[in-house]
Amino acid sequence: MNKIFDGNLTNVEIANLYRYGFSEKEVNLIKDYVYKYREHLSGFVDLIGDKEAPSKMFLKNIKHYGYLLEDNPDLVISKKDVLLRKLIIDKLIKKFGPKFLQNEQVFENRNFLRKEPIGYRVDTINKKDNCINIEEPLFESNEVSEDNKIILPKEPVLWAPNHHFKDDVLASYLATLRQAYILFGSMPQFYNTIDGKLAHMVGSLMTNRKVRSSKKASLEKAVRAINLGADVLCFPEGVHDKLPHELLLHFWPGIYEIANRTGAKVVPIVHYIFDPTLKMPSELNKIHTVVDVPLDITKYSEKVGLNYLRDIIASWYYLMLEKYGKTTREELMEFYSKRAIESDFLTDEDLKNKELTSHEAFEIYLHDLLDTVDWYDSSIEQSYDYRPKDIIRPDEAFSNIANISKSNYQNVSNIIEAKNIVKVYKRENYQRRF
Repeated sequence: MNKIFDGNLTNVEIANLYRYGFSEKEVNLIKDYVYKYREHLSGFVDLIGDKEAPSKMFLKNIKHYGYLLEDNPDLVISKKDVLLRKLIIDKLIKKFGPKFLQNEQVFENRNFLRKEPIGYRVDTINKKDNCINIEEPLFESNEVSEDNKIILPKEPVLWAPNHHFKDDVLASYLATLRQAYILFGSMPQFYNTIDGKLAHMVGSLMTNRKVRSSKKASLEKAVRAINLGADVLCFPEGVHDKLPHELLLHFWPGIYEIANRTGAKVVPIVHYIFDPTLKMPSELNKIHTVVDVPLDITKYSEKVGLNYLRDIIASWYYLMLEKYGKTTREELMEFYSKRAIESDFLTDEDLKNKELTSHEAFEIYLHDLLDTVDWYDSSIEQSYDYRPKDIIRPDEAFSNIANISKSNYQNVSNIIEAKNIVKVYKRENYQRRF
């Protein structure tokens, strides 16, 4: 997306500001700030996402933290900033940060995840007229040895978490073993909530994923942070993973470029939570987190290095899924069907008239998952998953056949089959539909 923005709000956007209770003075201030940072925006939507107007926190946040939008790394991070956050802020966030998580976070013993359980204890949660069973693995008390301590190099590192639920940014920062700057791409969430203030406290490197110059500058900011002695926390998937059949999305190559230019090793952080949308007891719906050993992905080619990192993170995610989640598609879809009954996106009349398919149940789950994010920008979240050029998807492979306008007895069956393949793929392409 490389749209040129003149910095002016539309008449509809201005009308919405008044409709949501902003005074004339506040409206003029918002217009001034948007115009000031116009070179780093594709439109006002970059700052408010799917909402019609910003929150009441917006003016204060854009006033104090708007400078983070600048492309020049020297303007957004200094040696003094790094030292201040290392000495004071990091300790405060690590102490009080867990209180802001919706679910309790526990750090996994990797040896425990590698072990086969001797059995399972089934916990049943009653939710209205439905029961959800969660199997807890059982081990002999002396069977699992203590985990080895993660030894970090003295030099700065890149922290690389998976991206699946709202609280994973804070959970990832709490998993870092020292202060790290967050490569932050959700601008509506940053400038309209307290998340922005907290992220600025620990250190943030802002990127607007809709503006090419901003994306390029984010790499320079990360390199400067590392050169100043700070770690950097970035999500290589870029957006939340919304696919039921892939443990992880493909990784953007930016993390490899940063590591290659700075020599920084990459430390995997892996989270698993049974269901981030359910208000379940903490004991049964914790954030399970693994921190693994630092990796030198630059000793491989870019493609191999990224795949190696992705495989490591996916392996730990699968082990936690195996221990704490549902391990078959049948069980998973049965769970989605049961929990869909409680969703705000399904009415009683719907339940009376039809039985939910697995796809419909999963779509309701995704609605509920995205509803946990206060400031969602669907225009970026539905288009920013990384798609390697050497991977051909079914809709791409069969679209030319499906679009043939002149059919005859020789090709009509092939055209119909291609249309069905494209239709099914688009239906199941949840990543770019939600």
